[in-house]
Parts: sequence; C-alpha cells; structure tokens
Amino acid sequence: MVLRKIYWTVTLILCAAALWSQAPSGYEGNKGLGMGTVGTTGEDAIGIDPTTYLRTWNFNDLPEDVRSSFYRETPREDGSLLREYWFTAVDREIEVAPGVVFPAWTYNGQVPGPTIRATEGDLVRIYFTNAGTRPHTMHFHGYHGSLPEDFVFLGDSFTYEFEALPFGVHLYHCHSTRLTQHIHKGLYGVYIVDPKGAGPWPTSWS
Repeated sequence: MVLRKIYWTVTLILCAAALWSQAPSGYEGNKGLGMGTVGTTGEDAIGIDPTTYLRTWNFNDLPEDVRSSFYRETPREDGSLLREYWFTAVDREIEVAPGVVFPAWTYNGQVPGPTIRATEGDLVRIYFTNAGTRPHTMHFHGYHGSLPEDFVFLGDSFTYEFEALPFGVHLYHCHSTRLTQHIHKGLYGVYIVDPKGAGPWPTSWS
C-alpha cells in the first residue's frame, strides 16, 4: 500500500509536467487543461514546479561552486563514475497552498527529495546526516543493503555505497518505523539508473 502511494505520487508529478508542457502558444498562464498556477505562495513555500523537478537531477540546478557541496563525480578505471552525494534530513515547515503550512521531514529541505541519477555500473556513495528530530534512514529500491533497523540517530551520519543496478526508475525513502509516517512526512524521492550505453543525458527540454 505504501509503495502504491509513492508510485501514484510520482505518476501525478509526471502527468502534471506533461500537461504543463503542452500549453499552446499564448496560453502560458493557463497551462495544462487551462488550469495553470492558482494563488501565490510565501517566500519559504515548497514551490516545486513539476517541469523544473523533472529536469533536475544530481543538483544540476545549482551553480557549480554550490553544487560541489552536494554532488561530485570522479571517473573510475573501468570507465564508470563514482558519484558522491551529500544528503541531510531536516525538519522544515513547507507551505503546500497559500496559508497552508505542513510540518515536513525532508531530504535537503525539499519534498520530494533531490533526484539521484546514475548510469548502470556506476558506484553511488551517499553521505547522509540526520539533522532532524527523529531517527531516519535512506532505503533505495534496486539496492537492499540498507535495512530498516539501521537507524541513523539524531546528529549521527552514515555512508551508503552501492553499485547502480538494475537500470530503471526507482524510489528511495526513509525506512525508519513507522514507515508510513516517515514517507507521509516527506522523506522520499526518485532514484534513476540509465542503461549502460544509452547515450548522453539531455541537458534541457524544449
């Protein structure tokens, strides 16, 4: 049931992005079935645009000098990459609608969490710090080396390392108990593994 809820959350984001991108010329203010963005959000609102979220992985939306604090890649002898990520679990109030605030638990201050993207065979290394108020973890579908009992307690850190396999679109989420509560509060995101030899990733969409 929990996985089904996550699946539909990701699906809705993808559908919203598709509708947004199909607005005819001159109707940019009413994209996607004439709906558009309704209302305004505060300065600290979550403010995730579905199309921006779909175009963002490995912190590629950040300036290079800032991005290097969250993501680095190093070539390996076999031609693959070592991809290193810095994630922090932190409590944050997010405005989900004008004047409606939700007390979220987040990865790096956003919901859904930052998208992790690698190529089949890459080595993924994630430095995770828990700056929240509950024990948290990171659990990756496609890799099951992180177990529910491997809690990262308040103020502690843990390093996850695994080979990016199999290729496909996966989820990651907190696996601390109660699982449903931690996902409901915002601790989930997308983990993408591209097939080896699939070619360069797009840098922009039109």
